Amino acid sequence: MASASVGSSRYACQVKWGRTSIDLEALRQRLVLRHKPGGRCLYDKTAKAEFVEQCLQPVVSVARLAREFGINANQVACWIRDLSRAVASTCSGPRPPF
Repeated sequence: MASASVGSSRYACQVKWGRTSIDLEALRQRLVLRHKPGGRCLYDKTAKAEFVEQCLQPVVSVARLAREFGINANQVACWIRDLSRAVASTCSGPRPPF
């Protein structure tokens, strides 16, 4: 049921994964809030979370999606790591002593 044509019509397409449909152009426009003086970008937290969610879909290439959005793939990998750590810290209870 997954379909994608991200690379063929740049940003103008919608990606459907099961029941989720997201407009990548709208997400790209919401992602970067502003550029800092040193050239770095300030990203919207909710748009960044949506972007990471799209990267975690089974048939998505993280590097390709990052390239389509103009973001370094290493930066996206850092976002994914941060998200997994945040989820792990909120979901894990007290550890049993060993």
